[in-house]
Amino acid sequence: AAAALDEDASILRQGIRYHQERDYDLALMSFRAYLESNPEPGNDQVFLLTATAAMASGNYAEAEAYLKQIDKDNSEFAVAASWHTAMLALRNENLDAAAAELRLLEQAGMDRLYPIKAILADL
Repeated sequence: AAAALDEDASILRQGIRYHQERDYDLALMSFRAYLESNPEPGNDQVFLLTATAAMASGNYAEAEAYLKQIDKDNSEFAVAASWHTAMLALRNENLDAAAAELRLLEQAGMDRLYPIKAILADL
């Protein structure tokens, strides 16, 4: 069991390293392997990193599935998940869903981190 945990931790570190190096295809492969063994990771960071790697690799439906697994009420990664959810909604031309997500971010004061007002003005 300890060997499996060490292997999983190594796969996760590898995925994070690939993500930091912007090699999103390899990052996505590593995160998929990690999540196969750990479908409920200890925190939502794995889901966020996997989602962003999937988005960067053009796997938008997969990215959306990972973003939906992030607890948007109690996760430290909720803001980033909401932003990426809004970006996917825009990509899918679902302007109402994007605007709703962006307004929630704006109400939470996240317009200092993201160009929310500019995007909402264009919608």
